[in-house]
Amino acid sequence: MSRNLFFTVMEADGDELQPFDGAPAVEDTPTDAPQSATNDLGNEPPEMNENDQQLQSFDGSSGEPNYDDGGDGVTDEDQTEPSNGESTKLSEKANNILNQRLYQKMIDRNNEIQELIDDIQKLTPLIPYDAVQSNDASLNRLKSALSEGQKYVINRFVDSKYGENLMFYQKLDTLYVLLLNSIDNNLKKIKK
Repeated sequence: MSRNLFFTVMEADGDELQPFDGAPAVEDTPTDAPQSATNDLGNEPPEMNENDQQLQSFDGSSGEPNYDDGGDGVTDEDQTEPSNGESTKLSEKANNILNQRLYQKMIDRNNEIQELIDDIQKLTPLIPYDAVQSNDASLNRLKSALSEGQKYVINRFVDSKYGENLMFYQKLDTLYVLLLNSIDNNLKKIKK
C-alpha cells in the first residue's frame, strides 16, 4: 500500500514518475529513440557529500545507506497470524454459543417426547388390547431413548464439543421419529 501511495504522491497530473538516480523516466509507449541519462528537467543528479550519506541511513545502525527494497511496507511481523490463544478463545466462544442453542433444542425435543409418551399412556385404556401390545415394544424403546437423551444432557453435554453433541442429538432425534412412526402406524390400524 505504501508503494502505491508513493507513486500517487510522486506523480503529477500527466507527468511521468521521475527516478531518483537520474535514469530516464519510464514511458508507457516504447520508443526507438535513444534516451539520455539525464532526467526530463535536463539536470544531473546533485553531488552527494558526507552529510547526505549519513541522512540516507534511517536506522542509524550502520554507515551503509538504507534503501527501500520496493516492498509494500508490510513486514514479516505484520503478516503473522493472530496468536493461537486468540483463535482458541474465538473457537471456544463459537462452540459455547452453538452448544447453548443445541442444548435448548435438545431439552425442548425431550420435553415434547415426554408429553407424547404421557398422552399415549392416557389413551391406553381406550385402545384395543392387540394395539396396546403391538405398541408396547415401541413405547418401551421410546421411553428408554428418552431416558438416554435426558442422561446425556445432564451428564455429558456440557463437557462435550458441539460436533459430538450435534451427532448425538441427530441420532437420538432419528430414533424418536422412527419409534413414533411405528406407534402411529399401529394406532392407524385400529378400527373405529
